[in-house]
Amino acid sequence: MVSYDGSRQGVTINVERGPITTSNLFIPDVTTQDSGIYVCAPQGMKEAAVLVTVLNGGELPQAMKTGCTCRGCA
Repeated sequence: MVSYDGSRQGVTINVERGPITTSNLFIPDVTTQDSGIYVCAPQGMKEAAVLVTVLNGGELPQAMKTGCTCRGCA
């Protein structure tokens, strides 16, 4: 089961089932308030996390994608 644990309105999860199941989290009209650590914690498997940084319109996106593997990364 896939779920979103947050208060943000309009968030949807798309699950594609097959030999490999893929889930996508969609957040409409993102703002800098949506920046943070997003965690995927499948039952019975190791969790993974990614640090997401939402940029303002004038900022350049180079080197802003950062991956992490724990809840405590910053």
